This record gives sequence, C-alpha cells and structure tokens, in this order.
Amino acid sequence: LLALRAASLTAEEGPALFLAARAASALDEPERSRYLPSCLRRLLRSADRCPQSVTFRAAMTTTALALAGEHEEAQRRLSSVGAEATTTRYYNLLTKVLLGKTSDALDDLEETIESGWRDNDYLQADPVLAPLHANSRFSRMTRQLAA
Repeated sequence: LLALRAASLTAEEGPALFLAARAASALDEPERSRYLPSCLRRLLRSADRCPQSVTFRAAMTTTALALAGEHEEAQRRLSSVGAEATTTRYYNLLTKVLLGKTSDALDDLEETIESGWRDNDYLQADPVLAPLHANSRFSRMTRQLAA
C-alpha cells in the first residue's frame, strides 16, 4: 500500500521520500540499516522544497526524525507542530507511536478519524501503527471505520 501511494509521486518529493523511509523502517536487518538512513537524509534535505504547507512539512520531518531514532529532537519539534489538516494529524499520530506515547497516539487517531480520515486499509497496513493493532481502542476505531 505504501509503495502504491509512493508510485504516484515524484521521486524527490517530500511525501514520496517519507513513504520510502516508512517502508524502509519496516524492513528486517540488514536492509533496514542499508536503506533507512539514506531515505531520511534525502527527506530532510528536500523538506524545504516540499510544496505542501509549513505545518505539513514540519509534521512530516518530525515523524522522519522519530523514525531515525532522534526521539529527543522529534519530541521537541512535536510540541510546535499544529494539526491543520487530517494528514498533519496522521503524521503527528505516527510520531507519537514512534515515541512510545500510545495513549496520546490513540487520542490523535480518534481526532484524525473525526476530522475525516476514512482509509481503514491504510491504518491496518502502515507498519508504524503495528504496535497499536493489539490495543482495544485501536480495534474499536478501525471496526467503526470498516462498518
């Protein structure tokens, strides 16, 4: 699913590089260590050229930092990232999962769904959200989306 989304984007666009980094984060070692740092470096270098809003770029790069294991920096930036749109809320949710803030992430998921997110398949396929799959709140919300 991530590959299909990325295929519609230009290779050097921030969202395409972000999807590539998320896909690389789900790989087993040694492939993860081979591909993830490169994707993240390219993403962080290209973020300023990303045509989306400043808030969107901030949310995307904050999540990328969390993927890279830069948790302190991601946490610092997360407090200044707004939630102007559903996609921005989704990136904030991903960052909170990566930082181990399960309850906050589930709160963000609820807000994301309330603001219009309807792609249950994406929630199930996103490797970053895998730690939430066994959570009863996550299950309840995804069942409601599927109904």
